[in-house]
Amino acid sequence: MRDSVRKIVKISECKDGEANEDVTVQRIKTEACGISYKNKDYDLSEFTTDKIREQTSSTLLRFISKLISNGKITKFSMSLSQVIQYCITKRYNQSTLGIVIKLNHKFRSRKLIDTLNAHGYTVTYEETLNFRKSAANMSAKTKQLFI
Repeated sequence: MRDSVRKIVKISECKDGEANEDVTVQRIKTEACGISYKNKDYDLSEFTTDKIREQTSSTLLRFISKLISNGKITKFSMSLSQVIQYCITKRYNQSTLGIVIKLNHKFRSRKLIDTLNAHGYTVTYEETLNFRKSAANMSAKTKQLFI
């Protein structure tokens, strides 16, 4: 009898834990999908630590920070949170675009970027090209202002 009660208690504990996990997962998805991106022209002022925090699910960031850095929000925990968020939303963010820009500049390898994208770590190669075109246009406009 006691063994049966213990099994029932363990089963109910697992189910409650799973329910809590489901609530957390749903909260993260809702927060991630609810983040609006103000500018589709790759505004470089969006690439700051404060903006990264604003544009990352707070629940996800807290969870990842607790998991890997004892609750301290670090560059690593922010980057990892943004990669996970990209997997949820398929919208670029500072980390998933920034790493591709660095890799493209250093290696000029579409295959590398396509491979990382296929595994969910970065944006697409096409997104990289769009960013570069936007940056070039912005640079040209800025130069015209000073001529």
